[in-house]
This record gives sequence, C-alpha cells and structure tokens, in this order.
Amino acid sequence: PEDLCRAKNGNLLVADTHYSRIVEFTPEGDYKGSFGSYGRAPGQFIYPVGVCCDRDGNIYVAEYGENDRIQKFTTNGVFICAWGAFGNGPGQFQRPSGIEMSPDQHLYVADAVNHRVQVFTATGGLVRVIGKEGTAPGEFRYPYDVAVGSNVLYVLEFGNQRVQKLALDGRPLAIMGRPGSGDGCFASPWRCALVNDSLYVSDTENGRVVKLRW
Repeated sequence: PEDLCRAKNGNLLVADTHYSRIVEFTPEGDYKGSFGSYGRAPGQFIYPVGVCCDRDGNIYVAEYGENDRIQKFTTNGVFICAWGAFGNGPGQFQRPSGIEMSPDQHLYVADAVNHRVQVFTATGGLVRVIGKEGTAPGEFRYPYDVAVGSNVLYVLEFGNQRVQKLALDGRPLAIMGRPGSGDGCFASPWRCALVNDSLYVSDTENGRVVKLRW
C-alpha cells in the first residue's frame, strides 16, 4: 500500500498497489469494500500509487506501469474519465506518484521520472507545469509526493532527499532537508501530508516520520 486519503464519508481509501485496487476502511480499520482490478481498461489499474479526493467526494487515482495516467471516479468507485499517457510531453507522465487536490480544485501530480509537477483541472485540462530536473531551488529529482495548502505547495523529492516549499505558481520559497540520518535529514523520503501548519514526511530508510514546520 503506497498512499491513502480520507474520503468524503470519513473513511480511508488506500492505494493497494500490487493488487491493482483501491480499498476502503473505516478509521478503526474495518474493511468496507474495494474497486478496481488489473488491466488497462477504464476502471482497471496497473500499479495505482496515488489517491486523493475533491470537495465533492470524487476519487482520483494515479497509476504507473503500462498505464501512466490519472483516473477519476465517483464516490462509489464508478469510472468518470481518465487522462495522460506514457511520455515526457505536457500532460504525459512517467510514474505519476503522489497527487493532491488544492482548495481551488486543481489536481497537483508529482510526475516523478519527468522530474516535475503537473497541475490539472478536475477534468484533466493542463493548467501548468512546474520544475525540471536539477538540484537548484525550483528544480526536482524524482518528486514522489506533493502537499497543497491554501497558497503553498510542498514537493517531496526522493532523489534530492529534501522537501521544497513553493508558491502555487512554482516560485521556490524554501528548502528543508539533506541526505543523512540526523535531525533535518532524510533517507529515501517517500510520502508527505500537510496537517494544519505542519508537514509530516515518511522518512523510509530512517524508519521514522518527521514533522516539519516552516
């Protein structure tokens, strides 16, 4: 399981990557159901790795493998639409990873192997592309996840082993982290989540969760 989010009904949706499905649980861990199966057709998945919801409860799933696309579903898991394909052009993906819907209902996608973040409308219209490969502020190496606040974007970089804080238009604001195991360091950071004003990072090879506050 590589990602999870809270559904509109308060339950948890989990991207069960290698079983090619989205699984629903109550906050107490009781199984409620699942949708999806292995394949390329609408409503099927190959390695779903990101899941989030919009304010209406619609569900968005990012998948890589042979699909490299975003799929949108109703609150009940009924397919609505899909967009994207393998490639490095605008609107294409190479391992779309973490995804999150912003308060203004734009979908931010960590396009990991293309070293960028792409922003879409709720129906797949491309709004902007942020970043390119590199180590300078505003550049990324393997961004694996994103978190979006009211006026700020956080990008977690697996390759640079850091978190960047940017304006929603992509202007770099701050950088936190460096390779290592001490305070303020990361080893293979994988996921992040914004809770109030704090960012929580799964620091996988260090076996811990790190809380950041700017």
